[in-house]
Amino acid sequence: MAVMLAWVFLAQLMETNLDWIGPRMDGPLILLRLLSGLVFIGAAAVGLWNAWLVLRSKRRWVAKVWGVVLALGFLIVLYVTLIFHLIGYSANY
Repeated sequence: MAVMLAWVFLAQLMETNLDWIGPRMDGPLILLRLLSGLVFIGAAAVGLWNAWLVLRSKRRWVAKVWGVVLALGFLIVLYVTLIFHLIGYSANY
């Protein structure tokens, strides 16, 4: 959640004052992109692991559906970060 809020803050900062867009933002952008990779890929992996555990258990169908919904939610967030190039090690803007 903190990484998502950091992206929103950084985008608003650069939208309101175009002087922020430049080489001095390379460090924060690279750091945020690296953290995004760790957080979003890790969250998707944990979501898939949780869904796998729940589906193999003898829990009710509601718990199984919820585990799959959570995993899909994490995968969608990961997909969005990949599509908008929020993961990586560069500062292309």
